[in-house]
Amino acid sequence: MYGDSILCFASTTTIHTDGNYNAYSWSLNGQIIGESDSVTLYQGGLLYLSATDTAGCLFEKEIIIIENDSISIEYI
Repeated sequence: MYGDSILCFASTTTIHTDGNYNAYSWSLNGQIIGESDSVTLYQGGLLYLSATDTAGCLFEKEIIIIENDSISIEYI
């Protein structure tokens, strides 16, 4: 997998695979969010990828996507 693992507040990032697989399953915080070779994220959390190649071999990977907090400005 490659892509940014830091997500700025209120932005997106796209994570891609770096291999040739037949089937993909992406989940974020336990919810399935995609079934292609890349996924676009709108929030941080635990990202999990399960991919199967033509021989039936399974590849699994987890990464933590960190979402930075919004900036708070206090007027005095």
